[in-house]
Amino acid sequence: GADGCLIPDCQDMQIVTDTGVVTLTGIEAPPAVEETPFRLFPNPARDYVRLQASHSYAGGGPLRFALLNALGQPVLERRWPAFAPGREEHIPLGELSPGWYTWALRQEGRMVQSGKLVVGR
Repeated sequence: GADGCLIPDCQDMQIVTDTGVVTLTGIEAPPAVEETPFRLFPNPARDYVRLQASHSYAGGGPLRFALLNALGQPVLERRWPAFAPGREEHIPLGELSPGWYTWALRQEGRMVQSGKLVVGR
């Protein structure tokens, strides 16, 4: 546009430093936060986590939850024949060692959502 922006929704940003003010022109606006279909909490966790489907989640067939260690090996798995919007499940973590884990949700073989989980004691 006439203000120096070549992309829609851009804006100028001023950064104040100890040597003056720097103006950056044409900074892209941050993307809108998209609601994810599931929430895994608390994170960090100790003894359990809760898996909650958003109310906008479409639901559907069998859902598989897997928790993977740093080597990518499954250390915990849960399966549900169906998972409705708004549903919440309590998942005990048992005797998992403290550390970083990756979680993944698959439905009918396709990845629905994944993320990181920190387990402490």
